[in-house]
Amino acid sequence: FVTQAFARYVMVDLSPEPADPPWRNDERVTWVQGDVSAPILEGQQFDRVISMCVLHHLRDTEAALRNIRTWLKPGGTFTFFLPSDPGFLNRLNRSLFVTPRARRLGFAHYPVVNAREHHNHYWGLKEELLYEFRDFDVRRSYWPLGIPLADLSVYSVWNVTKPRAATTAVAEARE
Repeated sequence: FVTQAFARYVMVDLSPEPADPPWRNDERVTWVQGDVSAPILEGQQFDRVISMCVLHHLRDTEAALRNIRTWLKPGGTFTFFLPSDPGFLNRLNRSLFVTPRARRLGFAHYPVVNAREHHNHYWGLKEELLYEFRDFDVRRSYWPLGIPLADLSVYSVWNVTKPRAATTAVAEARE
């Protein structure tokens, strides 16, 4: 999904690395098998962290978000895709398009798997995110209508940027 030039790209996934990945000959790419909620990348920092459809599935969202905070360099951005589950348009999209397609592909129990896998709902995640990144610049866009309401969107894309300089009002008052 990343087409821009990069010096280093680290992928984290619960699954083992695929047997013959398309990046196999690219020394800049590293696969780390692990849980984003665990301290798997301690001491490492990145310009960008990207997450696609992960937050709904986590058992320990708080730990994951705190890890991501530490992984970002000053000025770094956390970009993530957040389904508006269980918002109205998300449910409508799932019932009209996603579930029928999954069934045509032979995935008969998609609604049950989805229900079991989505431990966190949009509104709870939104509050967690706004709290954990309260001192960051948070920008969101909503699809398809652009209206910042979970019931009127299928998903949102968030860009959360870490401040470049960590100054506090207390420190400024002392100077």
